[in-house]
Amino acid sequence: MIDDAGAEAWRDEQRATYSSGDPEILARRQQPLAARLVEAAGIQPGERVVDIGAGTGNVAIEAARRGAVVTAVDLTPRQVETGRARCAREGVAVDWQVADAEDLPLPDGSVDVVLSGFGIVYAARPDRAAAEVSRVLRPAGRLLFTAYPRDSFNGRALEVVNRYLAEAPTPVAVDEYLWSEPGALADWLPGRPVELDPQVLETAAYRDADAWFDDVLEVPIVARLHQTLTPQRFADLRSEIVALRTHYARVEADGTLHPQEGYVVVRVG
Repeated sequence: MIDDAGAEAWRDEQRATYSSGDPEILARRQQPLAARLVEAAGIQPGERVVDIGAGTGNVAIEAARRGAVVTAVDLTPRQVETGRARCAREGVAVDWQVADAEDLPLPDGSVDVVLSGFGIVYAARPDRAAAEVSRVLRPAGRLLFTAYPRDSFNGRALEVVNRYLAEAPTPVAVDEYLWSEPGALADWLPGRPVELDPQVLETAAYRDADAWFDDVLEVPIVARLHQTLTPQRFADLRSEIVALRTHYARVEADGTLHPQEGYVVVRVG
């Protein structure tokens, strides 16, 4: 269990990470997954929705376009500023707030649907984040989020990334994969039914895995590692991630790489 100091160190690291690179690159890559999540949630006009770890607004915007009254929260001010600007450009009404999953700026029982596209899984203390979800949800409310299982590209890549992050000045990490495991969810959210829907998304083709890695250099977590690791250690990281990317992909005879992203849509309630 992470104590208060460790939790704040983790939040500081997350803020630093998502203040690095170009957040819109990650948003574009995850947009199809956000659309699938909101579709699975069956959002109805007028429902009150909170998007936790909203990033720059993929999920929040999809929900708002379906007529929901949406609050988007994110730990990182830069993400919130970018999300507000994006909503203004796209003409979408979303209430943006800088907030942590453990301390949501919402009254008890005020939300019909809690959504999160790979956001709540990074909460420093998942049991406390889950308790906040239970607090703000109405009795018949529902939580839907996307998470990476351990045996997926992102699951394995995050294991590698966390190992390298341990070399950074703030060696704190959380177990993101627990959010894809029914036993943990049952402990955190007792009395609520849990459903997991495994999915795979095949993304755009690349010449090879090295070309793919070049394309993700400005994704915040990669950019952050580029800043904090020595050149040799970053090269080591690159080699490990490239090997994983090749494994979790469809590769044609000429070497063309089609990345495959395995994840789960989790419904609670």
